[in-house]
Amino acid sequence: MELVSHLLEVFLHVVGEKVLDLLEDELDYPSFQQELERELNELGKDICREVLEGADAWLKQNPRERKGWVVERKDESKSVLTPFGLTSFQQTYYRNKRIAGYAHLADRLAGLTPHAKTDLYVKAKLVDSAAEISYRKAGNKRGLPCPLKTV
Repeated sequence: MELVSHLLEVFLHVVGEKVLDLLEDELDYPSFQQELERELNELGKDICREVLEGADAWLKQNPRERKGWVVERKDESKSVLTPFGLTSFQQTYYRNKRIAGYAHLADRLAGLTPHAKTDLYVKAKLVDSAAEISYRKAGNKRGLPCPLKTV
Protein backbone atom coordinates (compact mmCIF):
# COMPACT_ATOMS: atom_id res chain seq x y z
CA MET A 1 0.00 0.00 0.00
CA GLU A 2 2.94 2.28 0.71
CA LEU A 3 4.11 1.82 -2.88
CA VAL A 4 0.73 2.86 -4.27
CA SER A 5 0.63 5.96 -2.06
CA HIS A 6 4.14 6.92 -3.14
CA LEU A 7 3.36 6.47 -6.83
CA LEU A 8 0.12 8.44 -6.54
CA GLU A 9 1.98 11.29 -4.86
CA VAL A 10 4.64 11.32 -7.57
CA PHE A 11 2.00 11.18 -10.33
CA LEU A 12 0.02 14.07 -8.89
CA HIS A 13 3.18 16.14 -8.44
CA VAL A 14 4.46 15.49 -11.97
CA VAL A 15 1.15 16.04 -13.76
CA GLY A 16 0.14 18.95 -11.54
CA GLU A 17 3.44 20.73 -12.15
CA LYS A 18 3.14 20.38 -15.93
CA VAL A 19 -0.49 21.55 -15.96
CA LEU A 20 0.44 24.60 -13.86
CA ASP A 21 3.32 25.37 -16.24
CA LEU A 22 0.85 25.28 -19.13
CA LEU A 23 -1.72 27.44 -17.35
CA GLU A 24 0.91 29.98 -16.30
CA ASP A 25 2.07 30.28 -19.94
CA GLU A 26 5.50 28.79 -19.19
CA LEU A 27 4.81 26.07 -21.78
CA ASP A 28 2.93 26.05 -25.06
CA TYR A 29 0.60 23.09 -25.67
CA PRO A 30 2.97 21.00 -27.86
CA SER A 31 5.77 21.52 -25.31
CA PHE A 32 3.35 20.54 -22.54
CA GLN A 33 2.53 17.30 -24.35
CA GLN A 34 6.21 16.55 -24.91
CA GLU A 35 7.12 17.26 -21.26
CA LEU A 36 4.14 15.27 -19.99
CA GLU A 37 5.05 12.28 -22.16
CA ARG A 38 8.63 12.37 -20.92
CA GLU A 39 7.54 12.59 -17.27
CA LEU A 40 4.93 9.85 -17.63
CA ASN A 41 7.48 7.57 -19.29
CA GLU A 42 9.83 8.17 -16.35
CA LEU A 43 7.00 7.35 -13.98
CA GLY A 44 6.22 4.20 -16.00
CA LYS A 45 9.84 3.07 -15.71
CA ASP A 46 9.77 3.75 -11.95
CA ILE A 47 6.57 1.72 -11.57
CA CYS A 48 8.03 -1.20 -13.53
CA ARG A 49 11.21 -1.09 -11.43
CA GLU A 50 9.23 -0.96 -8.18
CA VAL A 51 7.03 -3.89 -9.24
CA LEU A 52 9.98 -6.05 -10.30
CA GLU A 53 11.99 -5.24 -7.18
CA GLY A 54 8.87 -5.78 -5.06
CA ALA A 55 8.36 -9.25 -6.58
CA ASP A 56 12.01 -10.04 -5.89
CA ALA A 57 11.71 -8.92 -2.26
CA TRP A 58 8.53 -10.95 -1.83
CA LEU A 59 10.27 -14.09 -3.12
CA LYS A 60 13.23 -13.46 -0.84
CA GLN A 61 10.96 -13.08 2.19
CA ASN A 62 8.79 -16.13 1.37
CA PRO A 63 10.95 -19.27 1.07
CA ARG A 64 7.81 -21.44 0.72
CA GLU A 65 7.12 -19.75 -2.61
CA ARG A 66 10.55 -20.70 -3.92
CA LYS A 67 10.89 -24.27 -2.63
CA GLY A 68 14.37 -25.62 -3.19
CA TRP A 69 15.79 -22.27 -4.29
CA VAL A 70 18.42 -20.57 -2.11
CA VAL A 71 19.99 -17.16 -2.55
CA GLU A 72 23.22 -17.31 -4.53
CA ARG A 73 23.81 -13.57 -5.07
CA LYS A 74 21.88 -10.44 -4.08
CA ASP A 75 21.33 -7.12 -5.81
CA GLU A 76 22.31 -8.00 -9.35
CA SER A 77 21.59 -5.23 -11.83
CA LYS A 78 19.48 -5.82 -14.90
CA SER A 79 18.06 -3.54 -17.57
CA VAL A 80 15.12 -4.38 -19.80
CA LEU A 81 13.37 -2.40 -22.51
CA THR A 82 9.77 -1.62 -21.54
CA PRO A 83 7.15 0.47 -23.38
CA PHE A 84 8.34 3.41 -21.25
CA GLY A 85 12.04 3.04 -22.07
CA LEU A 86 14.99 1.20 -20.60
CA THR A 87 14.18 0.18 -17.02
CA SER A 88 16.94 -0.84 -14.60
CA PHE A 89 16.35 -2.81 -11.43
CA GLN A 90 18.03 -5.00 -8.83
CA GLN A 91 17.24 -8.69 -8.39
CA THR A 92 18.40 -11.83 -6.61
CA TYR A 93 20.08 -14.80 -8.26
CA TYR A 94 19.00 -18.19 -6.87
CA ARG A 95 20.46 -21.71 -6.95
CA ASN A 96 18.54 -24.98 -6.79
CA LYS A 97 20.70 -27.96 -5.76
CA ARG A 98 18.01 -30.52 -6.54
CA ILE A 99 17.77 -29.63 -10.23
CA ALA A 100 21.29 -28.17 -10.44
CA GLY A 101 19.92 -24.93 -11.80
CA TYR A 102 20.28 -21.20 -11.37
CA ALA A 103 17.70 -18.50 -12.03
CA HIS A 104 16.52 -14.98 -11.39
CA LEU A 105 13.09 -15.91 -10.04
CA ALA A 106 11.73 -12.37 -10.40
CA ASP A 107 12.46 -12.64 -14.13
CA ARG A 108 10.39 -15.80 -14.27
CA LEU A 109 7.49 -14.08 -12.51
CA ALA A 110 7.65 -11.27 -15.06
CA GLY A 111 7.83 -13.69 -17.99
CA LEU A 112 11.40 -12.72 -18.86
CA THR A 113 13.72 -15.37 -20.21
CA PRO A 114 17.33 -15.51 -19.02
CA HIS A 115 19.39 -12.69 -20.52
CA ALA A 116 16.26 -11.02 -21.99
CA LYS A 117 16.77 -7.36 -22.83
CA THR A 118 13.21 -6.66 -24.02
CA ASP A 119 9.98 -7.41 -22.17
CA LEU A 120 7.15 -9.46 -23.67
CA TYR A 121 4.82 -6.51 -24.25
CA VAL A 122 7.41 -4.62 -26.32
CA LYS A 123 8.16 -7.79 -28.32
CA ALA A 124 4.44 -8.26 -29.03
CA LYS A 125 4.10 -4.64 -30.18
CA LEU A 126 7.09 -5.07 -32.49
CA VAL A 127 5.62 -8.21 -34.04
CA ASP A 128 2.28 -6.45 -34.58
CA SER A 129 4.02 -3.47 -36.17
CA ALA A 130 6.12 -5.68 -38.39
CA ALA A 131 3.04 -7.56 -39.58
CA GLU A 132 1.18 -4.31 -40.31
CA ILE A 133 4.09 -2.83 -42.23
CA SER A 134 4.54 -6.05 -44.22
CA TYR A 135 0.85 -6.10 -45.16
CA ARG A 136 1.02 -2.47 -46.21
CA LYS A 137 4.10 -3.08 -48.36
CA ALA A 138 2.54 -6.19 -49.88
CA GLY A 139 -0.61 -4.22 -50.76
CA ASN A 140 1.42 -1.40 -52.29
CA LYS A 141 3.41 -3.81 -54.47
CA ARG A 142 0.17 -5.14 -55.92
CA GLY A 143 -1.02 -1.63 -56.67
CA LEU A 144 -3.76 -1.70 -54.03
CA PRO A 145 -4.54 1.51 -52.16
CA CYS A 146 -3.32 1.65 -48.59
CA PRO A 147 -5.96 3.01 -46.17
CA LEU A 148 -3.22 4.15 -43.79
CA LYS A 149 -1.45 6.29 -46.36
CA THR A 150 -1.79 10.02 -45.86
CA VAL A 151 -2.70 12.25 -48.77
